[in-house]
Amino acid sequence: MPHSSTFSVDSDDADDFIDAKTLLATEGEFRCDYKYSPAVKGWFKHYVIPATWADANLRCTLQGEALQENQLTWTDSEPNNDGNNETCTTFNEYGEMADRSCDEPRPYICFRSADNKTKINECGTIDPEYELDRSTNSCYKFHTVARTFAGAHFACSAEGGYLTIINTDGEATVLDKLFAKYPDSKLLGPFSKGLASVGAYSWDEAADWRTIHGQTLEEAGYSKFRPGQPNNIGSVGEFCLAIDRDALFHDITCHGLGPFICEKKPDYPPVCSPLKNQYKYEV
Repeated sequence: MPHSSTFSVDSDDADDFIDAKTLLATEGEFRCDYKYSPAVKGWFKHYVIPATWADANLRCTLQGEALQENQLTWTDSEPNNDGNNETCTTFNEYGEMADRSCDEPRPYICFRSADNKTKINECGTIDPEYELDRSTNSCYKFHTVARTFAGAHFACSAEGGYLTIINTDGEATVLDKLFAKYPDSKLLGPFSKGLASVGAYSWDEAADWRTIHGQTLEEAGYSKFRPGQPNNIGSVGEFCLAIDRDALFHDITCHGLGPFICEKKPDYPPVCSPLKNQYKYEV
């Protein structure tokens, strides 16, 4: 991967700067964990933890971006489609491309063009499906694309949130009302339409139910199960939690597909603009 460098503008000449209104209109704003480059008018994030192309693309897409598109030259002897299994591209420290297997985990870069004028909403995201509930000061999104518990956890994390954790009866009511907006007819696919995954599971597979943040359900503030639950039926076991349409817990298999609910705080991840970054950029 290419090395990055940081520079900052230091000038007393007023002509070197533009006013904040113009800056935000032309350059936009985005998550502070991305770095802005004025040279290409876009935001980058370099992920050093390797991922396959599919997982990297999913994370970038869930953040509203795409994997960086390379307009580069090929390195010597590339592309060669070694083993008839190289359908993805990488680039080296010299900016030269090579074809590689899509299943090889590698670092990757997500990119967002400043030409995209999508506004950051009150939930601190460009995703319009997150809605702020002022009684809990949290934002929630109901995902209709079914995923496993691990896949749901990944999706929420990529969006800057987490699988929702219920802390009060009031928050349970908020989720009850959110679930009601998605009747069975809006949930397409061969999975249970009456359950949505939330952020808790059995840590030792022995009914030690804890949230993904490490609290017991009682410590988190809400531990109401549907009568008869948990029941741990099936040969594979049910070690993850979901809520029904009354916001009562059910144990479910962690490997089954289903809808889920993400929660995020309005101020995380923080939002930056080139102006808020004090003109420090990654190039």
